[in-house]
Amino acid sequence: MKTRFHPFSPCALSKSPTSPKRQDFHFSTSVVSFRKKAATAPKEYLMRERMRYARKILQTEGLRVGEVADLMQFETVFQFSNQYKNVHGHSPMKDRPAG
Repeated sequence: MKTRFHPFSPCALSKSPTSPKRQDFHFSTSVVSFRKKAATAPKEYLMRERMRYARKILQTEGLRVGEVADLMQFETVFQFSNQYKNVHGHSPMKDRPAG
């Protein structure tokens, strides 16, 4: 069975093996720079984007909440549901099409 690729997989977030290594890179400097540009912390931004992507899948693909939780690489449906509710203000079931 072929595994689906999605933009939040660990492979998508890792550095490319062909990218040049920079000796002057500092994590704390990049976080401060990111916060200035995005007005949020990188971790919060990533979670918000994951939940936005999950909402799009729920509304268009017709998958069950558990399937979307697996696709988004959450350990449990409960974990996914809590994060979804924190970001969107309601449970993921409300964004599924009726039927």
